[in-house]
Amino acid sequence: MDIYGGISAKENTQPFADYTEYMDTLFVWANNCLDNYMENLKQKYAAGDGGYKNIFYPDLEIAQTLCQRKIFIPPFQEQKESPLMDEILSYVNVRAKHTVTSGISLPFYELCHRLGFKNFTLFCFVLGILAATQTDYAAVFQIVNENGNLPVPTVESGAKLYFGNGFSPTEAYSHMSLCIEELSPILNLRIPEHMPFSAEISLDKRIIDFLFGKNPFQTDENYIRFFSRVPLETEAVPILANQWLLGAIETSFENNIRHYFLTGDEGSGRKFFIKKFCKNHGLGIVTLNCRKLFSHDYEFADKALWALSRECILTDSCCLLEFSPDKEERESFLEYMDMALIRLAQNNIPTFSLSREKLPLGKIPENGAALHFPLPDMKEREECFKFFAQKYSLSSDIDFSQMASHFLFTPGKIKSSLKSAKIFAFMRGSNVISKNDLLSGCHGQASSDLTLKAAKIETYNGISILATNHKNSIDPAFFRRMKYVVEFQFPDAATRELLWRRTIPKDTPLGDDVDIPFLAEKFEFSGGNIKNCILNAAFLAASEEPGTKVYMRHYLKAIRYEYIKTGKIFTKADFQPYAEEVFGE
Repeated sequence: MDIYGGISAKENTQPFADYTEYMDTLFVWANNCLDNYMENLKQKYAAGDGGYKNIFYPDLEIAQTLCQRKIFIPPFQEQKESPLMDEILSYVNVRAKHTVTSGISLPFYELCHRLGFKNFTLFCFVLGILAATQTDYAAVFQIVNENGNLPVPTVESGAKLYFGNGFSPTEAYSHMSLCIEELSPILNLRIPEHMPFSAEISLDKRIIDFLFGKNPFQTDENYIRFFSRVPLETEAVPILANQWLLGAIETSFENNIRHYFLTGDEGSGRKFFIKKFCKNHGLGIVTLNCRKLFSHDYEFADKALWALSRECILTDSCCLLEFSPDKEERESFLEYMDMALIRLAQNNIPTFSLSREKLPLGKIPENGAALHFPLPDMKEREECFKFFAQKYSLSSDIDFSQMASHFLFTPGKIKSSLKSAKIFAFMRGSNVISKNDLLSGCHGQASSDLTLKAAKIETYNGISILATNHKNSIDPAFFRRMKYVVEFQFPDAATRELLWRRTIPKDTPLGDDVDIPFLAEKFEFSGGNIKNCILNAAFLAASEEPGTKVYMRHYLKAIRYEYIKTGKIFTKADFQPYAEEVFGE
């Protein structure tokens, strides 16, 4: 095939034999442009037209000879314009697409295709690879740049090579500007403020390793202490709790949401859901150690965040940010977080920020969503116990529903409880986990959780208010840290009547037969149950004819439903003398 002599239909669809042939074809393309440029320089030099600084004719000869040695096809003698350049690249891209389809990996093509590089950007990228991987090209680019101290291509010199005799700074401006914009996320261009197109197209070791190294997914060695890749589990673990959250993440991602602020207790499954999401979308995960990086100055942190962003781009990964700042460093920590989120949002990188508490990040990207991972309900906790217990031998007297009811654990804590129970069983010389072993494991998890919360309370300067229905289940060490204990007694009849009157909205149209003293005296409910009854009674009235008032029958039916919901036993006698309105004749 002669690049400039025409392309047959067969050649246009023939895959490349390997990655080497693909890159050699691109290098041939670049060397033809360099050869043509050198030839024009020689002609202008011989005619005395130009006045090129720091360029001697023998240097031109040497540089042109070098470029011609790299050309493995007959060189075309005429200077070609950009339309043909586009035609050549179209030919290369079609063959590359067929190559990738056949199962041969082409990292350079896949990266440029994923980032949507335009033809001129790709050409400059190829020039940068030539300069970075073949040191003898330093002399070539010193001549092209007309600068003996500049051995790498610049955006402007790339435009001169690409457009040839048709180069015009005005017409090439948009191409050069777009090139800088497209290459900046993956190349550290160091753009001069007043001469932006003199930016050097220089590749560092990380980008070369990605394109040609044996381990392209190895983390940038300059910042390996700050971020790393997270392996995705190959074990198929089902979603046991809060399955709707994965659906929420998937739906929001389809609607262009790219930042997710996830809160929840330890073991609530946030990382597990992230791994599920990334596996569904073929994404990797790069995690940042925020506490370690944010202890450095802003300039260094900004460079590291650029490298982090590039790492996500190269490996097609999302970014995981974990943070829990101390009170003393909270303000500066949040400023760093703002900087990180802005940097990642600029490159449209899916980002997951994990925290146990909601933090006031002032510059969260607009295309962001906040999701809280709540504790699983009782049925979900029971399923977690059953699933994680499959790999252990357990005694037959263990009741998972009882465990789920007693211990309000996240899936992670349930898994850890079973691991601890296995250790207790081993310590007593058994391979079978007994009920006491499991209880000990669960109590250990509960104690560690309480210790953590107690430590937070001690270091918190504000007022902490806690509420529980199980006072006797509180660990003594945790209970000792409470200064005041206020016990709310179950409301008596007078208090219940007050609750009924205060909770029913003043503008509620009540029927004449509503007997609030009877409701308060007869039915022993807490304030929460009374509120539910009032709300359900209103719904019952609204379901009838428009304008229907709320009558006694509505409240009694709502009370009956509340009894059923809470599992309380009742008889018709409890509703006398209104039983017929509730149960019928």
